[in-house]
Amino acid sequence: MIRRRGWIWRAALVASVLSQLSCVELTERRVEPTERRIELLEAAVWADDDSEIAVVINTYELGRDFIDIIPRVASSARLELESVATGVRTLVTDQLGSADRGLYYMKTRGYFIVLTNTETHSAYYKVSLTGERTLIQLAVLGSCVGAPSGFVPSPDGLHLAAVARTNCSGGAVDPNVPNGLIVILYDAATLVEVRRDSLSTPPSMTTTNVNWTWRPAGDFVLQDKAWGLHSMHPSRAAITTTLPACWRPMTSSSDVSSTGTWLGLTGSRVERTPSSTRPRFGCQ
Repeated sequence: MIRRRGWIWRAALVASVLSQLSCVELTERRVEPTERRIELLEAAVWADDDSEIAVVINTYELGRDFIDIIPRVASSARLELESVATGVRTLVTDQLGSADRGLYYMKTRGYFIVLTNTETHSAYYKVSLTGERTLIQLAVLGSCVGAPSGFVPSPDGLHLAAVARTNCSGGAVDPNVPNGLIVILYDAATLVEVRRDSLSTPPSMTTTNVNWTWRPAGDFVLQDKAWGLHSMHPSRAAITTTLPACWRPMTSSSDVSSTGTWLGLTGSRVERTPSSTRPRFGCQ
């Protein structure tokens, strides 16, 4: 009987504690704010002349749950400029969706390239220095056919390069379409296509492990294991070329300055770290 009474007492105690915890939880939920947000730096790059830093900041809605799980897609994003001298930031635009890391700042030509994502689509925008957006490309997430990726500005900012697949894997999508890549060069000012090169691969091979970069002289280099190395230029067809000494950074705006100072994201801050060994554009 003594043991049974002890068991009953402990069970009653546990039930009481659980009841109190439940009441506390309900009370805390009643005073929980209707909106809870967190802001995270997503990307930071140098301007093509190293004079400023462009940053994109995503805002995530955490809802009213106690578990702070950051959603996959941000509710909104801001594009800002950070002064190299003072660190003070100024707003360019807050009319962006969930921003990704496809960010370039071609200050000498007066524009940014920004990649954004929703639950179903990705979009590349050209953004002016005053915040006006122009949609370049909208693509369905999960589709690898026909949707260009990259939109990397040339070092002088005059052109954009994009790469698209003609088929996912050797006819798995459409047996009548050859497997390969399409390289498209655009005029950055007008967004008009100025050059298109189709690079088909043998039926037994797939386009994988694709690398690309701009060279300082203005040619766009792309490598794929199926057909090797090719160089593209707005004024001529694709030709074979030599292997670049490096693939990153791909152009004059990146997270590494022309003097080797690279940008790191720490909380809400952009850290600048000088380096004599980190590759910088021109290493190609």
